[in-house]
Amino acid sequence: MPREFSEDLYCHIVYLYTDGLSTVDIANTLHMSKGVVNKIKKRYNRWACVINPFKGVPGRRKLFSRRDMTILRGLVREKLQKAALERNEIVRAHYLATFGEHYTQNQLIFIDESAKDERSLSRLYGYSPRNTPVQKKVVFIRGKRYTILPALTMEEFIGIDIFEGSYDRKKFVDFVLNQVVSNNCANYKNLDYFFDNFITI
Repeated sequence: MPREFSEDLYCHIVYLYTDGLSTVDIANTLHMSKGVVNKIKKRYNRWACVINPFKGVPGRRKLFSRRDMTILRGLVREKLQKAALERNEIVRAHYLATFGEHYTQNQLIFIDESAKDERSLSRLYGYSPRNTPVQKKVVFIRGKRYTILPALTMEEFIGIDIFEGSYDRKKFVDFVLNQVVSNNCANYKNLDYFFDNFITI
């Protein structure tokens, strides 16, 4: 592989060349071959610079530039948060502003169901030596499914229902009417909204 010289030394070739020195004199002065001197002179006459402007980075072609790598170094791997494609940020912001203007936290009750079966406690990640697959025997049959439906305010739970199976519309409405509304009307006279299944009363 031919020896590479610094850009500063290449500039000295141009300085001596413009002063009128011959190729042999320049090579002897800078202790380099005549071939290198002729190459730099030719490059200067062609592109007015001492470094080939079309020469790429040596080695395998890079997929990312230095700017790309700088950006990638600042990234971390986190769990993806999914946002609905149909969501309109302007309408959403207007809704939140309207809701915050007309309601207080004492008027809110939050309801959201959750379920558990035999597969719920199965781990998704594990550790093993490099190049060794990580494996653990787990249950593939769902088995019995239990559902929990809590209702809570900013301060406490005001209702809860746990049973085997899944929720449907009738069970959800019965839970709201029998455990939430009937048991808490005296304490929450100004109640207006329920979340997550969003009922207006």
